[in-house]
Amino acid sequence: MMVELLFRREDGSFVARVGGLPYHVIPGDPLWEDAAEQAAELGQALGFEPPSPVVELPPGAISDRQFAQGLAEAGLISEDEAEEWVAAGALPAPLIALVDLLPVGQRFAARMLLRGATRFEFAHPLAEAFAALADPPWSAEYRAAFWRHCATL
Repeated sequence: MMVELLFRREDGSFVARVGGLPYHVIPGDPLWEDAAEQAAELGQALGFEPPSPVVELPPGAISDRQFAQGLAEAGLISEDEAEEWVAAGALPAPLIALVDLLPVGQRFAARMLLRGATRFEFAHPLAEAFAALADPPWSAEYRAAFWRHCATL
């Protein structure tokens, strides 16, 4: 099997492509000898693996006020709807429309959560479901960026 070395790692192992797929070659691997020979031939031309990018994780939770204000700033609900939701628990029409897209058996729990929660968890299945139901659907990166922004409000 052909080993295409991409990088060397600080621990002496290699990042490679084998059969078109990413592969981590470690000592004792059946491909180790071929990889070590290639690395010797390439010498300094085989660079070290670049560091992984630092990913800024979203906060685990934001307050109901932060969530409502963020939705209003994004134009997904009005400012009046955000204020009424936080003050009186009146659900904004766009959120009701999203709840109505959920399976019937999940709608009551979703409405209760939206009306009564004081914290909204990033990893909560409802947050993920709403991201998928949005038009257009929110990517994981967009949802994380929205959550990070809300945490600053």
